[in-house]
Amino acid sequence: DADERLMQLESRLQMTDEALGETGSEIHDQLNFWESEIRKLWDVSNQRNRRWIEENQAAIERHTGQLSELSGRMEAVRNQVSSHEQALAEYSAVMDNLADMEAQQRSLVEQQRELREQVASARQTLARLESGLVRRVDRHDEAIEAIDAHRMQINARLSELSNRLDRLGGGG
Repeated sequence: DADERLMQLESRLQMTDEALGETGSEIHDQLNFWESEIRKLWDVSNQRNRRWIEENQAAIERHTGQLSELSGRMEAVRNQVSSHEQALAEYSAVMDNLADMEAQQRSLVEQQRELREQVASARQTLARLESGLVRRVDRHDEAIEAIDAHRMQINARLSELSNRLDRLGGGG
């Protein structure tokens, strides 16, 4: 009976060890998956934001060039005005262009603000994902420690049973 019980206990211990090995592998696979997902999110966010920033910078440079050109044109118009009506008409046209440019510039400023908000949101999302991953790893570490403690307790019991069996076998 004792040998049979020992074999059962050894079988159970082996199954527990195999289950623990599979759980550790699953945890490792899950961690790799989340790290990969975080890297993907960061790459997508970084590429998109970099492109938007470059587009906005190019647009700002164009608009700055256009503003400089319009400023030069206004100065030339002021110097070349032959009559009050002609100057007023040209000034009016320039002011219309400036208003359009100002509207475009406001639009660009709004786009930049939205980009900043999106970057902040992406950073917050990344921080939440990292925080969740850390909590999950901590929980897994605690579970592994509990399993190790349980395994040591079982090994101690097995050792104790083995010693009892040895004493019974030696005394009988």
